[in-house]
Amino acid sequence: MMMDCPRCGFNQPKDRFCASCGLDVDQFLAKPTPLVLRILHNSNFHLGLIGLLIALVVGYIFYSRSEMIGREVGNLFGNPISSRDARGDDEPVGGAAPAPAPVPAEVPDDTGEAAVEAELDAAAKPATETVKAVEVQKIEIGSWEVPRETLSTLIVDAEKLSESAEGRAYYWAQGSKIAEVLQASSRHLALSRTMPLQAGSQAIMETPAGVPEGFHFGFMSELTKVDGKDFLVRWQGDLILTGTAEGAPANQIILNGSATLGPQSVLLIVLDPTTRGVREELLARAGEGPWSVFTSEAFRNGVTDWVIVLQPK
Repeated sequence: MMMDCPRCGFNQPKDRFCASCGLDVDQFLAKPTPLVLRILHNSNFHLGLIGLLIALVVGYIFYSRSEMIGREVGNLFGNPISSRDARGDDEPVGGAAPAPAPVPAEVPDDTGEAAVEAELDAAAKPATETVKAVEVQKIEIGSWEVPRETLSTLIVDAEKLSESAEGRAYYWAQGSKIAEVLQASSRHLALSRTMPLQAGSQAIMETPAGVPEGFHFGFMSELTKVDGKDFLVRWQGDLILTGTAEGAPANQIILNGSATLGPQSVLLIVLDPTTRGVREELLARAGEGPWSVFTSEAFRNGVTDWVIVLQPK
C-alpha cells in the first residue's frame, strides 16, 4: 500500500517515517488533546482545587466561630465587641454627651374646609397614642344637626350601644376628634345643658308647657355613679309628633339607655323619627330649642340627622 508524505508529498510504501524528509507520519497526523482534557488530567490542577476547598472550609469555620463568640460575649457583658458598635448612633466619637434635640415650635391649628376633611380622616382611625389625663368638671349635653355623610364617616369606628327603628346610640372612648368635627361641619341647635360631675346631677331639655299635645319633646340625662375617673350616665328621651297632614296620628318615640363615660369619651344619640314634618304653628309655640331642626329643609328631606352629644369637659 502506497502513501504520500503529508509534509513533502513523497510517494512511498506505507511506513511510519518518510523516506525523503524523515517525518514521523503517525505523530504528525495525530489530533491534539483538547485543552479542557489536558487541564483535567494535570496533577497541578488537582492540587490547586484541593487547596481552594480546604481554604473555603477553614474560612467558614473561622467566620462561624467568631460570630458565635461575639454573641456569647455580648450576652455576657451586654455590650458589642467593637467599640464603634458600643457607641449610640447619636454619640460623638470623643465621648461627649449629645446635644439636646431642638424643641419643635407649636403649630397652629388648621382652619377652613381642608382642616375639616383632615379631622374627618383622623376621626375615622382608631386612636394609637396615649392621651393625657384630663380633669373633668362637668358633662356637656348639646344638640346638633349633622350631615348624614359626616355622620356615616364618624360612626365607622364607634361602639354601637343601642339601635331601634327611630334612634341609635354610639360611643367613643377617645372622642375628642369627634367633637371637633361636629363643631366644624354641623349646625349647633339651641338649649344646651350641663351636669356637674357628682352623683345625682341631672340635665333636662323639653318643650314649654303651653305647647299642644300634638308636639312634645323631652330629654333627661342623669349622672348616677362616679367611680374614680369613670362615671355612669343614664338618659331618657321621648318625642311626640303629629304630622302636617290633616288628621295625621301622633307618632311617639322613646329612647333610653346608659353608658360609662371617661375623661376623653363622647356619647352620641341619633334621633331618627319617621315623621320629619311638623306644623309651623306648633314649632312657633315651642320657641327656641333643639326641635327647631324640624324647620330645616335638609332635615325634612333626610339629608341631615338630629343628634344629642354628651361629652365630659
